[in-house]
Amino acid sequence: QEIAKKYVKALCVDLKAKIKSIDFTNTNPTENSEKQELKSKKIENKTIFLNCSLRGEHSNTKVFLNKIIENINCEFENYNLINYLNKQDELIEILQTAEKIIFGTPMYVDGMPSSVVRIFEKLNKCDKNGHKKVYFVSNMGFFESIQQVNLLNIAKNWCEKTGYDYYGSIAIGGGESLGNIAKSCPLTKGPMKSVGNAILKLADSISKS
Repeated sequence: QEIAKKYVKALCVDLKAKIKSIDFTNTNPTENSEKQELKSKKIENKTIFLNCSLRGEHSNTKVFLNKIIENINCEFENYNLINYLNKQDELIEILQTAEKIIFGTPMYVDGMPSSVVRIFEKLNKCDKNGHKKVYFVSNMGFFESIQQVNLLNIAKNWCEKTGYDYYGSIAIGGGESLGNIAKSCPLTKGPMKSVGNAILKLADSISKS
């Protein structure tokens, strides 16, 4: 709850709003809940990259994920969340089979897009059949990547609650400009050097984990 309160306070600062109260309500699954509908899938030795940007193939998130893919040494599958907005259960079945999942997401109002939250909720309702190794790659238009701290706290907290293993993340500031620069600039030189080194480090972790 403390993490949630911190997020609400940060959101209100951005919107120049005043907090009157913060309340939490516990919900209990019903007998016909979705958890019983989403069957457990056998985990395979594969890595899945999920681009959660609603701009799909044309997003900066996709650019950064592609840079990681170019530097990993393992088989992988690549998906865009926008292609599964109306068939989320199909995507959940795919994600359940992965040993490693790399979520790429832009920051929306100090957090993740609601479509990503819905995927989190569905995965949380699935029967767990083994630990998953989860990575996050987030980006935002502003240059101060520290502003993504709430987003990454949400990610870490979700992994803890879901029982997945949080293996690391990258928070990229200036995503709009770096997303364009990354298309032609070497990862370890010029304005890409800092982010590029982080990308290479994460790619190495994915390959070895």
